[in-house]
Amino acid sequence: MYVPVKLRHLYNGQQSVSFYHKLEGKAIEKRDIAERDMYEGRGQSRSVTFGPYLKRWLKTLETLGSVAERTLQDYRYWAERHLIPNLGTLPLDDLSAEEFDLLYVTLARRGMGARG
Repeated sequence: MYVPVKLRHLYNGQQSVSFYHKLEGKAIEKRDIAERDMYEGRGQSRSVTFGPYLKRWLKTLETLGSVAERTLQDYRYWAERHLIPNLGTLPLDDLSAEEFDLLYVTLARRGMGARG
C-alpha cells in the first residue's frame, strides 16, 4: 500500500507498507483496514480529538501486528494513564509541542521521571 507523504508519520515515515498472512484474503483485509484508518478523519481534524485518534492508532498497531506485544502494552499504558486523560479532548488541530511540554512539566511535578 502506498502511503502519501502527509500520512507517513503514521507508518514511521515509510513510503509503502506490505501486509502478510498465510491466507491472501486475510492479508487483503489487513491492508483494507489500514487504508481505511489511514484516510479516516483526513480533512476532519477539527472534529477529531486526540483521545479517539490515539485509540484508533493503537487499534491499528494491534491489527497490523507492526510492533511487539510488550511495546503495544507500553503504548496503551501511557495513552490510557497520561495522554488521554490530559490531552484526549483536544482537537488534533490544537495539539502542539507546547501542549506536550506542559504535560511533561505536570508529570515531573508529580514526581514522575523520564521513564515513568
